[in-house]
Amino acid sequence: MDNNLHKLSLSAFIGFTAFALALKGLLDLVIWRYAGPISLVIILICVSFYLTRRGVGFDKIGLVRLKAARSYWLLLLQSVFAFIAIVATGALVTILGDASGLAFMQPDREGALSRFGDLAGNAPLFLFWLAILWIAGPAEELFFRGFMMNALADVLGKSQVANVLSIMIPALIFGAGHMYYQGVRGLVTTGLIGVSLGCLFLAYKRNVWPLMIAHASVNTLVFTLQFLEIEA
Repeated sequence: MDNNLHKLSLSAFIGFTAFALALKGLLDLVIWRYAGPISLVIILICVSFYLTRRGVGFDKIGLVRLKAARSYWLLLLQSVFAFIAIVATGALVTILGDASGLAFMQPDREGALSRFGDLAGNAPLFLFWLAILWIAGPAEELFFRGFMMNALADVLGKSQVANVLSIMIPALIFGAGHMYYQGVRGLVTTGLIGVSLGCLFLAYKRNVWPLMIAHASVNTLVFTLQFLEIEA
């Protein structure tokens, strides 16, 4: 079989990325609070169908099969490290943003509140969003790291420049996708988190499982703190 059949093309990268952005834009008009998770689930279904039709395994989007028992211990350690990387990156942006005094680097609390509502003490709302977050976080990693980075690697090759571009391009799109309720600070924060996770994705030999677990775990921590009214 032609080895090119197992590679993702530039047209696939552009097509699925454009479709994801357009779909989210349309959903924003009618159900903006859930547009991100819904659009990601739909696009991942389409990507899965595309891979299946071409006979390509799901390791192509980072779902590496874990074979040995020690792989699960390594997965745990990698997930913890990715969790720390996300938290540390977010904390660094917060510190530098507050220190800069720049208006656009201040948190957009109204934007977050308008999307998530008042989580403090609201158990039904907390559990509702928690269920969504455990879908949305892993879905973001599958698309932005698993699909996008592997597609760019197939298109650009495996040089150092290609690796940098495969990290930066998805991270920029990932960050821009959070601006609608987090503002410019959201772009910077999630963009840099995307860079951190992109670096780890390469370090983990393109295994997206630890990033999925860490992303969902950090989201859970953030929302739990909001629910308990604990200032981070």
